[in-house]
Order: sequence, then C-alpha cells, then structure tokens
Amino acid sequence: MHPLPPNSLCSAFVIGLLLLCLSACRSNTAPTPPADSTNTTVTALDARYRPFWFDNGPDYPSEGLYRIVDAEQHIGYADTETHRVVIEPRYSCAYPFEGGKAKVSLQCQHKKDGEHILWHSDNWHYIDPKGNTLP
Repeated sequence: MHPLPPNSLCSAFVIGLLLLCLSACRSNTAPTPPADSTNTTVTALDARYRPFWFDNGPDYPSEGLYRIVDAEQHIGYADTETHRVVIEPRYSCAYPFEGGKAKVSLQCQHKKDGEHILWHSDNWHYIDPKGNTLP
C-alpha cells in the first residue's frame, strides 16, 4: 500500500517537504527559497509553526492550504505554494478545506479512541479561506 494518496499535488508536496528537510540537514545553510509570481522571495514556513501532523505525516494539502500548529497546539492554515501563513493558528480543532470552507472550533475536546484522536465540540462553525466566519 502506497503511503500517499494518488493525488499528484499531494504527493509532490510531501516529497518536496522531505527533500527540503534532507537538503537542509546535509548542509549548514538552508536552501534558497523559490520566488513567487510577484518575483519576491518566498520564505519557508514561519519558524513559530510546524505542519499539522496527520496520519503519520505532514498534513495533506487541500484547496491550496495545509494545516499548521503553534507551540500551544492551536491550528491555522498556510499556503501550499508560498508557505505563508494565511490564517493564524487559533483553533483547537480544524478540518481541511473542502468546497471552499473548513469546519473549525475554538473550544474542542480531544478524545483518544485506540490509536486515533477524535474531536468533539458543541461550537463548530465554518470559515472561508481567508478565515472569515461563514453564516
């Protein structure tokens, strides 16, 4: 069984992250970041955050975003191409974007179920890709 879904964008993203990490580990200097469409240098994900860990690896990109977490384990979102933080981490639970919205909660309980963690909240709501609450 292949550890990555058959989605080539997903596979390319995860493989790219692994190669970037390996490249940085082998040398004492970080690799040169790519340029974005405005020809400005794109930095790696802000050092205050790390990718959300899901299913034994970094979060899968969804609709151009992937989940990130801060030191307090709050979840936010970063752009898959530029790695810029799009929505600052503030949610205790946050699902990937699907259909232009993501299900999130500021007050969530994490319940262990075998090797999995289940999220429970009485205060779920949806946000758009800019972090605005949807009606």
